[in-house]
Amino acid sequence: MKNQIYLGQDFLKKLNDFSKKDYKRIIESIGKLTNSDYLYSLKLHSLDRTDCDSTFRSIRVSDDIRIILSQNKNRYIFLYVDHHDKAYLWAEGKYIKENDFNSLAVYDTQSIKKTIDYYDEAYESGYEKPLFENSGLKAKHLENFGLSKEHSELILDIKSEDFLIKFISYLPEEIQEALIDLAIGNKRVDEVINELDKYKDFDLMDNPNSKRRFIEFEKLKSFNLDELIENFDLWKIFLHPNQENLIKGNYLGPTLIEGGPGTGKTVIGMHRAIHLCEKYYPNSNNIYFIVFNRQLVKIVNKKLDELQKVKKTNHNVKVINIDKLYYNLLKKHGLNLGYYNKNKIYKIIDNIYEEKDWELSKSFLIKEFFEIIQYKNITTIDEYLEIFRKGQVNQLHKKTREKIWPFFEKLNKELEEKNIIDFEKRAFILEKLIDEGKLEPFIDSVVIDESQDLSENKLRVLKKLVKTNRNNMFILSDKNQRIYSLYSWKRNTNIHVVGRTYYLSLNYRTTREIKQFADMQFYKNTKKDSYEKEYKSILTGPEPKIIDFNSHKTMYEYIIRIIETYKSVKYNEIAIISSYENLNSLRGVLEYQAIASVNYADMNEVDDLNNKINLLPIDLVKGLEYKIVILMDIPFENPEIEGLSIEDDYLYSQLYQKYECLKYVALTRARDYLFILNTEEE
Repeated sequence: MKNQIYLGQDFLKKLNDFSKKDYKRIIESIGKLTNSDYLYSLKLHSLDRTDCDSTFRSIRVSDDIRIILSQNKNRYIFLYVDHHDKAYLWAEGKYIKENDFNSLAVYDTQSIKKTIDYYDEAYESGYEKPLFENSGLKAKHLENFGLSKEHSELILDIKSEDFLIKFISYLPEEIQEALIDLAIGNKRVDEVINELDKYKDFDLMDNPNSKRRFIEFEKLKSFNLDELIENFDLWKIFLHPNQENLIKGNYLGPTLIEGGPGTGKTVIGMHRAIHLCEKYYPNSNNIYFIVFNRQLVKIVNKKLDELQKVKKTNHNVKVINIDKLYYNLLKKHGLNLGYYNKNKIYKIIDNIYEEKDWELSKSFLIKEFFEIIQYKNITTIDEYLEIFRKGQVNQLHKKTREKIWPFFEKLNKELEEKNIIDFEKRAFILEKLIDEGKLEPFIDSVVIDESQDLSENKLRVLKKLVKTNRNNMFILSDKNQRIYSLYSWKRNTNIHVVGRTYYLSLNYRTTREIKQFADMQFYKNTKKDSYEKEYKSILTGPEPKIIDFNSHKTMYEYIIRIIETYKSVKYNEIAIISSYENLNSLRGVLEYQAIASVNYADMNEVDDLNNKINLLPIDLVKGLEYKIVILMDIPFENPEIEGLSIEDDYLYSQLYQKYECLKYVALTRARDYLFILNTEEE
């Protein structure tokens, strides 16, 4: 009977720590198990002296390196590899178990003991109701989930989500998710059990929940293993079952994926793009991946290249920023591109406003221009009189519109004379080109990342550029960070997503502590919706640290100490976010300490980021993530607001909202550690 060989996440992650010589030896050891001719040369030893699962064995790779694996008849699961003592220490107290829902996981009895000790130390007294009091959850359900009777009774008495998260951290991910869904009232007991039961008839190792933790070596051989280990990321091979389903879906039209920071939207988008190339459009050169800015073009391109090398496939995905795409198309057709300068627009507005009494505040006229005149591409008074100003508090009578139209008419004329063409106007010019038949739709399929940052005009034009009906648009969005008001995808953009809208509620990146801290900053003046209630993280870690300093010198010294304290963390897993000026000053300090760094804004190639501390302006952090994030002297309020007069309330609200979103995004770039550092120095 042929041996079945699987590799676990911990084993794969550890491979990257070894030299190429040792790595080759480890892979050869795996290979010997697949070939009966070499099986005799492997010496599998039982771990009799270690308190662990009876199926655990060790393989001697060299004098110092040991592999820990589980052997059950002809099934071998490689669990861990390390130097001699460390390998056996890892195995201590670990057991591999199959639960009632036919999935396999490693359980750590030491972690289980710690959770009970934690419960005894931090027992929640008080009059609050237990989380599961009205959920219908019973001890028998928890025992079916794989918990001991003692643990089941303790869980039923837990009164807070924070306490629950820490208490269940040793359980398999799907069980943690089920318990959190029950605790927050997102699902009923029968729904949770049905969801876990749906894979019960699968073979144990083919169960999608088992596949979240173990991958078959035979399947991995179809990947480029050397490439995978050199640039190892779990997301390249281990996916949540829901992610897998979304990636491989066969959709009748545009599909919308909504999710908060860290829910894996971009990961799903990249896998989807590769899947489109393999499954639906293998010969197409017109599959597009739209990103937020030019730096992300380089980052996503690199990740797609790595993913396609791992999968031993070719991708023909074009990664581009939407404004650059529209610019290129207009240029190709020889149209006037003009230039864009928002400050000059405000200067022109100031001058026109001073010419006479317009009876309405300057702030109102600015708002009317950007949200109605410009946004709706209004060029005549007849268009202005007819327009329904949806979402506007003041609908404006006909006489008022007639009085203020000369203001906008003059503004439009001066912008045209000065050849100032903003990005919205370019979208309208491109749309006219399409509607007149001068530009044929050419895109086979498009993945749109951070779609909440695109206006309805840009999205509508993009839809017109797509020539296919099935599997044509894969839209990734975070509605809680939406800058533009979108009342209906169908009505505003002609994109029909009814029946093809999916919600991601599980955070794979940010710890619960960091998420809660970011939420407190972002939501303190706004109302959360039910979607935010369902958005959860099963990751836990240290609380964010907020530290004030009396000088930049002491703050810089503290940053150096952070870098030295976490010396096992690669430099490119550390981000420092601040103003351009502060980053330039800090870079000199880092250079003096012989610490390599790179200013992300000045990055030419993605390789420039390799093993260097990433220095980021706050407006360029979107789409990135780091193990450690340090926010350095980030002002509480947007500095651009300073000096605005009381009449500038529209501009104030725009700048305020934008800055609040930027701060929230910056905070949620951190996976494990978040530091907020401030100085009181003048």
